Amino acid sequence: MTRTGLVARVLIDSPLPQLDHLFDYRIPEELVTLAFPGVRVRVPLRSAGRVADGYLIEVVGASPAAARPGTETAALDGVAPDYHGALSPLDSVVSEASVLTAEVWNLARRVADRAAGNAGDIIRLAVPPRQVRVEKAWLAAEAARAAPGAADPV
Repeated sequence: MTRTGLVARVLIDSPLPQLDHLFDYRIPEELVTLAFPGVRVRVPLRSAGRVADGYLIEVVGASPAAARPGTETAALDGVAPDYHGALSPLDSVVSEASVLTAEVWNLARRVADRAAGNAGDIIRLAVPPRQVRVEKAWLAAEAARAAPGAADPV
């Protein structure tokens, strides 16, 4: 199963209300194995070659052929993507750890909409800042747990 030709829908981590929506980015071939919903990403902004941090909210197919049954797509909020022209590629996946679950995203979006706020502000309160040492230990423990033949600690 291939994941090429996929598009990442990203919420940029910003308090600005005009950035409180999902932005579409092309997933480059080298990031295909790392780009999954809930991970922290870095994306380019149009102005002055800057990059911004954000959360990958969903991965969708860029074409009907990529979105056919049997291909791997993931949607957290069920919003259909709109594509007009070439998409900028994701700059990088900051971490392999998926820190934003579908439930937290949906709750943050509903709370922000109800309170006329910004989903990024709600997520900033719900998801702790990145701690590399803790994250590495957690990822190592997850890898050990998922390894074949790992003993069950029960």
